[in-house]
Amino acid sequence: MTMVFRTCVSNRRRGRKKLILLDRDGVINEDVGDPGVLSPNDLKLTYNAAESISKLRRNENVAGVAIVTNQSCVGKNLISLEELDDIHLHLKNMLTFNDKGCGTPWDKIYKCTITGRGEDSADETFRRKPNPGMLFEAMSDFDMSPEDCVMIGDSVRDLEAAANAGVQLKILVRTGYGSELLENSTIITPGW
Repeated sequence: MTMVFRTCVSNRRRGRKKLILLDRDGVINEDVGDPGVLSPNDLKLTYNAAESISKLRRNENVAGVAIVTNQSCVGKNLISLEELDDIHLHLKNMLTFNDKGCGTPWDKIYKCTITGRGEDSADETFRRKPNPGMLFEAMSDFDMSPEDCVMIGDSVRDLEAAANAGVQLKILVRTGYGSELLENSTIITPGW
């Protein structure tokens, strides 16, 4: 995630602050695969996550940092919403511990807990990436336009969500699924 810091610093010339939208699994913490992180003990930070987020937080050109994450493990009744909140608290503590200067690593977290299997309402489905609902919520809460946002993810779904929200600056990290996607250039298409 070191490249993120350089990208945001370059905005100084344009004079516009950016809202950083981060995926969680595969970007901040290691993606453990299906069914996902089910307890704080499953969390392991990706390489350089704490330092990179700390640099973003200290950057005067960053208006805020928000996490946008699909967490269907709640919709599948594998964990409760309270247990997911405990996981996020533990993740926050890990980031703060691993980089003492980080303070609070994010301003707000947007989570979609539905399964995406068809039994969900249209409003809930609109929030689930690759749909743009959570990104629109973050832009509204931070009073930012799509041009003032940066989406950082490790999957096609993250890039599609950003494109669907009108976010032009998308960064695919080499952690999680990102490395595999970058190696297979036929997967990455020019619409993102």
